[in-house]
Amino acid sequence: MGVYEGYKNVTDYHRGRPNPPGKWIFHSLSNEVLEVAADGKTAKGVWLLSGTESGHGPAQDNNAPENFYCEGIFDGCRVWAHWVWSRYGVDFIKEDGTWKFWHFHNYELLRTPFDENWVTYNMRLVKEKSGNKGKPEKTIQYAGNNGEIKYFPEPDRPSTFTWIYDGRTSLSVLAPPLPEPYTHFEETFEY
Repeated sequence: MGVYEGYKNVTDYHRGRPNPPGKWIFHSLSNEVLEVAADGKTAKGVWLLSGTESGHGPAQDNNAPENFYCEGIFDGCRVWAHWVWSRYGVDFIKEDGTWKFWHFHNYELLRTPFDENWVTYNMRLVKEKSGNKGKPEKTIQYAGNNGEIKYFPEPDRPSTFTWIYDGRTSLSVLAPPLPEPYTHFEETFEY
């Protein structure tokens, strides 16, 4: 979606997210690769993420894109149930003896509704995006609380990583790159 900078904008991204009945977000992290700088002041890490997300919205919803929901109605509501695959790239900084997040980058590789495969879903997204040039894109943050649709806030700058699996190309570079040994943060890259 983009890059959020500064305490207020980062916390606005997360602030006010309700937990409507039926909302489910479960992200499993695995295969971490960690590298602590030789000077002990910073560290870098990469994780693989596979997860599920779900919730529900009103049966008649003109605010959400059609492909957001899965087929079927349950208790008068449309449901969304998505598979999500990402990689996290994280920079940590040690302040007063405590490790803290410094930079956090989610490299979402693919997302698909539960009832559709990721090839056709993502090929359709690529086609829709190519026909949507010049139009602002909004990304749904959640659906719920009596069918309210909330969108993510506008980012401070464009994403540094945009890739959609389209069934025709492969991700030929490892994104994000794995951390390598370094002495000082100035010698390496930022996630």
